[in-house]
Amino acid sequence: MSSGGGFVPKWVNLSEASTMLGMDRRQILKLGRGGVLRVCQPSRQYRVSTDSIEHLDERLTEVRSTTRIHRRRRS
Repeated sequence: MSSGGGFVPKWVNLSEASTMLGMDRRQILKLGRGGVLRVCQPSRQYRVSTDSIEHLDERLTEVRSTTRIHRRRRS
């Protein structure tokens, strides 16, 4: 058991994630569709993984680097 601060939930709803990231809800869903953030919809409400929010910078860097590798050059 950790001796840290308060309880941190594993998943937060879309409005909480929007506040945490300072992003529009549509942008968060777009990042979810792109595989950058872990987003699920167990019922009618979207949920975002707090782990993916915490590691967003690392994941964006990873996605950008793989996108550059797989991008084709136009002739």
